[in-house]
Amino acid sequence: MVIPADFRYQREFALGRPAVSWRHPEMDRLHRAKIFAPFDALSGFDEAIASKTIPYADQPELSDDVHEHINHVLGELHRLTPNSRLARLNRIRTYAVYFVPCTDRNSTSFRRQGLCESIEGICRNVDPVHKSITIDDLILPFSSLIRLDADLP
Repeated sequence: MVIPADFRYQREFALGRPAVSWRHPEMDRLHRAKIFAPFDALSGFDEAIASKTIPYADQPELSDDVHEHINHVLGELHRLTPNSRLARLNRIRTYAVYFVPCTDRNSTSFRRQGLCESIEGICRNVDPVHKSITIDDLILPFSSLIRLDADLP
């Protein structure tokens, strides 16, 4: 390597690396690597930005035919699963599409819009008092149902 003639620190460069001082001992590789570890100064910022890309939508309005179909299926499921023993015995496979409102307080869609999700599982209970249906371990209010189908006998 050729050093230019007008290099300011030519003498220091020629002396080489300084000897290790007792005040500043040479650091081992493991501790030195920690100095250059990535640091996220704005923790949670990436998640906040990613949450803005979720395409929330309004809850779909259901037609009278869909309401009637959901009520019919709920009635049949309630008849076949009045208690947990019959629910385990009948093991009725149920498919539901339901609406989940937005829970992100920083979103403009908070509680106004949401996402449609689906579940397929065994109907455990239909509770007309609390107006909810339990599929596997998920309790869904009747008002959130968009579609409901079951393998009825």
